[in-house]
Amino acid sequence: MNLIIIQHGECVDGIVTIATTDPRFVHIFEVLTPDDDDVVKVGILDGKRGPAKVQWTTAPFEDKPDTFARVDDGLPVLLLGHGNKQTKRIGVHYGHKDKYTTGECLVLGLQLHLIEEGMKEPEFEPCIDLLLASPRPKVMDRLLQTLGTLGLRHVTICQAEKVEKSYLYSPKLKPEKVREKLLDGISQANCHTKLPELKVSLAPFEKAVEIFLNAHEETDLKIVGHPGTPLRVRDIVTPENPGRIIIAVGPEAGWTDAEVEFLMQHGFKGVTLGPRILKTTEALISMVALVYDAL
Repeated sequence: MNLIIIQHGECVDGIVTIATTDPRFVHIFEVLTPDDDDVVKVGILDGKRGPAKVQWTTAPFEDKPDTFARVDDGLPVLLLGHGNKQTKRIGVHYGHKDKYTTGECLVLGLQLHLIEEGMKEPEFEPCIDLLLASPRPKVMDRLLQTLGTLGLRHVTICQAEKVEKSYLYSPKLKPEKVREKLLDGISQANCHTKLPELKVSLAPFEKAVEIFLNAHEETDLKIVGHPGTPLRVRDIVTPENPGRIIIAVGPEAGWTDAEVEFLMQHGFKGVTLGPRILKTTEALISMVALVYDAL
């Protein structure tokens, strides 16, 4: 979590209040371990990014189980319970256990005070749209965060001949789970604040492609990864390319020849990623990285 993402409605008069049950609180407390007035990096969803000062909400110390606390000159700990008053150190001292009978304070939450003069629009603007043949649910669960990290504008997940239709009905693709993973992704990226728009198409492959392309201009550059083609990404993508760039990534078993031919009939150009057979995740990351490098 290299960028603390602030969602719409959370910021009131430049102040964001975060409860101890929030994963962002746990990350700030356990990993970043800032003191009052220390600065962390934040980004407003679909908006600016920049610095914010941390202000902890505290209360007098007591041996209260399952509570965040600061002890021993500010060392962050998690109180494990009454009994022998044992605590578990976290942050840089993760895993060590010590006994305390007193401490400095309990930590009840925190506030982030945005430094308005430091908030800037992200320099990076996503310009890649992705047509992705659905991988297996376990792979998709891991891949969703990557989709947020890579800097994509739009993602359509579709069927293919070598894709089981049940993949598209996976609980991993429920909107709330998808949003959570994509937020984790842009938190990791630390260079943009826009979530990719993600759609799941239940239409047959050919129809899904046509619907996908209808939302784009004919001038948009289209590439598809397929072994055996002579062209490389940098042979097609240049800084002079206008509009958006569309990439199509097939299932782990690959596109069929008929699917590749259909894509090429609709303006896609085949590119090779080398002689290796790549899994979906590796192929996707490689293509996106090569496209942005060529730009």
